[in-house]
Amino acid sequence: MKKLSLSIAVLLIFIGIPAAWLWYTFAGPGYYAEFNDIKATLEGMPDVELIRAWGNEDITFEDIGVEIEVKDKGRIMFFALTRDSFKSTSVICLHAIGPYEFEYGGTGYVGVVKAATGEPVRSQFWGSAIDIGSGGEFAQFFPFQVKTVQDVIARYDDICEIIAEWPEAPERKHFQDEEGTDYWFCMKRNPISASTATNQSAPLRVPD
Repeated sequence: MKKLSLSIAVLLIFIGIPAAWLWYTFAGPGYYAEFNDIKATLEGMPDVELIRAWGNEDITFEDIGVEIEVKDKGRIMFFALTRDSFKSTSVICLHAIGPYEFEYGGTGYVGVVKAATGEPVRSQFWGSAIDIGSGGEFAQFFPFQVKTVQDVIARYDDICEIIAEWPEAPERKHFQDEEGTDYWFCMKRNPISASTATNQSAPLRVPD
Protein backbone atom coordinates (compact mmCIF):
# COMPACT_ATOMS: atom_id res chain seq x y z
CA MET A 1 0.00 0.00 0.00
CA LYS A 2 2.85 2.34 0.89
CA LYS A 3 4.58 1.56 -2.43
CA LEU A 4 1.36 2.33 -4.29
CA SER A 5 0.94 5.62 -2.48
CA LEU A 6 4.57 6.52 -3.18
CA SER A 7 4.16 5.69 -6.86
CA ILE A 8 1.04 7.85 -7.10
CA ALA A 9 2.83 10.71 -5.37
CA VAL A 10 5.80 10.46 -7.74
CA LEU A 11 3.44 10.33 -10.73
CA LEU A 12 1.61 13.43 -9.55
CA ILE A 13 4.93 15.25 -9.18
CA PHE A 14 6.01 14.30 -12.70
CA ILE A 15 2.65 15.41 -14.07
CA GLY A 16 2.17 18.40 -11.80
CA ILE A 17 5.50 20.14 -12.33
CA PRO A 18 5.28 20.23 -16.16
CA ALA A 19 1.62 21.23 -15.95
CA ALA A 20 2.45 24.05 -13.55
CA TRP A 21 5.30 25.20 -15.81
CA LEU A 22 3.04 25.17 -18.86
CA TRP A 23 0.40 27.20 -17.03
CA TYR A 24 2.97 29.70 -15.71
CA THR A 25 4.63 30.14 -19.11
CA PHE A 26 1.63 30.22 -21.44
CA ALA A 27 -1.29 31.37 -19.28
CA GLY A 28 -0.08 32.67 -15.92
CA PRO A 29 2.38 35.37 -14.80
CA GLY A 30 5.24 34.07 -16.95
CA TYR A 31 3.27 34.72 -20.13
CA TYR A 32 3.13 38.44 -19.31
CA ALA A 33 6.52 38.65 -17.56
CA GLU A 34 8.25 40.82 -20.16
CA PHE A 35 5.14 42.98 -20.60
CA ASN A 36 4.94 43.56 -16.84
CA ASP A 37 8.68 44.26 -16.61
CA ILE A 38 8.41 46.91 -19.33
CA LYS A 39 5.46 48.59 -17.62
CA ALA A 40 7.24 48.52 -14.25
CA THR A 41 10.40 50.04 -15.77
CA LEU A 42 8.46 52.90 -17.34
CA GLU A 43 6.40 53.50 -14.21
CA GLY A 44 9.63 53.79 -12.24
CA MET A 45 11.13 56.47 -14.50
CA PRO A 46 11.11 60.05 -13.19
CA ASP A 47 9.09 62.56 -15.24
CA VAL A 48 7.53 59.77 -17.31
CA GLU A 49 3.85 58.79 -17.18
CA LEU A 50 2.72 55.55 -18.77
CA ILE A 51 -0.46 56.33 -20.70
CA ARG A 52 -1.15 52.84 -22.03
CA ALA A 53 0.54 49.60 -23.03
CA TRP A 54 -0.51 46.76 -25.31
CA GLY A 55 0.74 43.65 -27.09
CA ASN A 56 -0.20 40.65 -29.19
CA GLU A 57 -1.31 37.24 -27.94
CA ASP A 58 1.04 34.54 -29.22
CA ILE A 59 3.27 31.85 -27.73
CA THR A 60 4.40 34.71 -25.49
CA PHE A 61 2.81 38.13 -25.10
CA GLU A 62 4.82 39.99 -27.73
CA ASP A 63 4.98 43.00 -30.09
CA ILE A 64 4.71 45.21 -27.03
CA GLY A 65 3.87 48.87 -27.58
CA VAL A 66 3.51 51.78 -25.19
CA GLU A 67 2.47 55.39 -25.14
CA ILE A 68 4.12 57.63 -22.57
CA GLU A 69 3.97 61.28 -21.55
CA VAL A 70 7.28 63.00 -20.82
CA LYS A 71 6.94 65.85 -18.36
CA ASP A 72 7.27 69.31 -19.93
CA LYS A 73 7.81 67.66 -23.34
CA GLY A 74 4.99 65.60 -24.79
CA ARG A 75 4.03 62.09 -25.82
CA ILE A 76 6.07 59.28 -27.35
CA MET A 77 4.73 56.04 -28.80
CA PHE A 78 7.03 53.02 -29.14
CA PHE A 79 6.40 49.68 -30.87
CA ALA A 80 8.23 46.33 -30.63
CA LEU A 81 9.67 46.89 -27.14
CA THR A 82 11.63 44.24 -25.26
CA ARG A 83 13.57 44.25 -21.99
CA ASP A 84 16.68 45.09 -24.02
CA SER A 85 15.01 48.31 -25.17
CA PHE A 86 15.95 49.73 -21.76
CA LYS A 87 19.51 48.29 -21.69
CA SER A 88 21.04 48.30 -25.16
CA THR A 89 19.58 47.25 -28.49
CA SER A 90 20.00 48.01 -32.17
CA VAL A 91 16.20 48.26 -32.68
CA ILE A 92 14.15 51.21 -31.43
CA CYS A 93 10.81 51.52 -33.26
CA LEU A 94 9.23 54.95 -32.96
CA HIS A 95 5.63 55.50 -34.08
CA ALA A 96 5.09 59.03 -32.76
CA ILE A 97 6.91 61.75 -30.85
CA GLY A 98 5.49 65.15 -29.91
CA PRO A 99 3.32 66.40 -32.80
CA TYR A 100 4.81 63.98 -35.32
CA GLU A 101 3.87 60.56 -36.67
CA PHE A 102 5.47 58.67 -39.54
CA GLU A 103 4.74 56.82 -42.72
CA TYR A 104 7.22 54.93 -44.84
CA GLY A 105 7.26 52.32 -47.54
CA GLY A 106 9.17 51.11 -50.53
CA THR A 107 10.18 48.19 -52.68
CA GLY A 108 12.91 45.63 -52.20
CA TYR A 109 13.94 42.17 -51.09
CA VAL A 110 12.53 42.23 -47.57
CA GLY A 111 12.02 38.57 -46.74
CA VAL A 112 9.25 37.58 -49.17
CA VAL A 113 10.02 34.35 -51.08
CA LYS A 114 8.28 32.09 -53.58
CA ALA A 115 6.65 29.22 -51.70
CA ALA A 116 7.62 26.62 -54.28
CA THR A 117 11.29 27.52 -54.70
CA GLY A 118 12.27 29.76 -51.81
CA GLU A 119 13.49 32.32 -54.34
CA PRO A 120 13.46 35.90 -52.99
CA VAL A 121 10.74 38.13 -54.42
CA ARG A 122 11.05 41.89 -54.71
CA SER A 123 8.00 43.23 -52.91
CA GLN A 124 6.36 46.39 -51.63
CA PHE A 125 6.15 47.24 -47.95
CA TRP A 126 4.62 49.90 -45.72
CA GLY A 127 4.98 50.86 -42.07
CA SER A 128 4.30 53.55 -39.50
CA ALA A 129 7.02 52.89 -36.90
CA ILE A 130 10.50 53.92 -38.03
CA ASP A 131 13.50 52.09 -36.61
CA ILE A 132 15.89 54.77 -35.37
CA GLY A 133 18.02 52.31 -33.39
CA SER A 134 21.71 51.94 -34.20
CA GLY A 135 20.90 49.12 -36.65
CA GLY A 136 17.78 50.69 -38.11
CA GLU A 137 17.33 52.01 -41.62
CA PHE A 138 16.47 55.50 -40.26
CA ALA A 139 19.49 55.80 -37.95
CA GLN A 140 21.34 57.61 -40.74
CA PHE A 141 19.18 60.71 -40.27
CA PHE A 142 20.26 61.28 -36.66
CA PRO A 143 23.77 62.53 -35.75
CA PHE A 144 23.71 60.57 -32.49
CA GLN A 145 23.14 56.95 -31.58
CA VAL A 146 19.88 55.72 -30.09
CA LYS A 147 20.21 52.42 -28.23
CA THR A 148 17.54 52.65 -25.53
CA VAL A 149 14.14 54.11 -24.71
CA GLN A 150 15.99 56.41 -22.31
CA ASP A 151 18.03 57.79 -25.22
CA VAL A 152 14.84 58.80 -27.03
CA ILE A 153 13.51 60.52 -23.91
CA ALA A 154 16.82 62.34 -23.33
CA ARG A 155 16.99 63.39 -27.00
CA TYR A 156 13.32 64.32 -27.27
CA ASP A 157 13.92 67.90 -28.44
CA ASP A 158 16.78 66.92 -30.78
CA ILE A 159 14.67 64.22 -32.45
CA CYS A 160 11.72 66.56 -32.90
CA GLU A 161 13.98 69.26 -34.36
CA ILE A 162 15.27 66.84 -37.02
CA ILE A 163 11.86 65.42 -37.86
CA ALA A 164 10.41 68.92 -38.25
CA GLU A 165 12.58 69.24 -41.38
CA TRP A 166 11.23 66.04 -42.95
CA PRO A 167 8.67 66.26 -45.78
CA GLU A 168 5.09 66.44 -44.57
CA ALA A 169 2.55 64.02 -46.09
CA PRO A 170 1.68 63.74 -48.90
CA GLU A 171 5.20 64.94 -49.83
CA ARG A 172 7.86 62.24 -49.59
CA LYS A 173 11.62 61.82 -49.42
CA HIS A 174 13.41 58.86 -50.98
CA PHE A 175 16.59 56.91 -50.27
CA GLN A 176 18.13 53.54 -51.08
CA ASP A 177 19.93 51.27 -48.61
CA GLU A 178 23.10 49.27 -49.25
CA GLU A 179 21.09 46.22 -50.31
CA GLY A 180 19.25 48.13 -53.02
CA THR A 181 15.93 48.49 -51.21
CA ASP A 182 14.12 51.70 -52.19
CA TYR A 183 12.44 53.66 -49.38
CA TRP A 184 10.14 56.65 -49.18
CA PHE A 185 9.15 58.38 -45.94
CA CYS A 186 7.31 61.39 -44.54
CA MET A 187 5.89 62.75 -41.31
CA LYS A 188 2.42 63.91 -40.29
CA ARG A 189 1.88 66.79 -37.88
CA ASN A 190 -1.52 65.66 -36.55
CA PRO A 191 -1.08 62.30 -34.78
CA ILE A 192 -4.11 60.08 -34.46
CA SER A 193 -5.58 59.86 -30.96
CA ALA A 194 -4.50 57.22 -28.48
CA SER A 195 -7.94 55.60 -28.62
CA THR A 196 -7.63 54.85 -32.34
CA ALA A 197 -3.92 54.02 -32.65
CA THR A 198 -3.13 50.48 -33.75
CA ASN A 199 -0.01 48.39 -33.47
CA GLN A 200 1.72 48.51 -36.85
CA SER A 201 5.26 47.74 -35.74
CA ALA A 202 5.82 45.34 -38.62
CA PRO A 203 5.57 46.57 -42.21
CA LEU A 204 2.78 45.23 -44.36
CA ARG A 205 4.46 43.51 -47.31
CA VAL A 206 2.68 42.85 -50.59
CA PRO A 207 4.43 41.00 -53.46
CA ASP A 208 4.67 42.89 -56.74
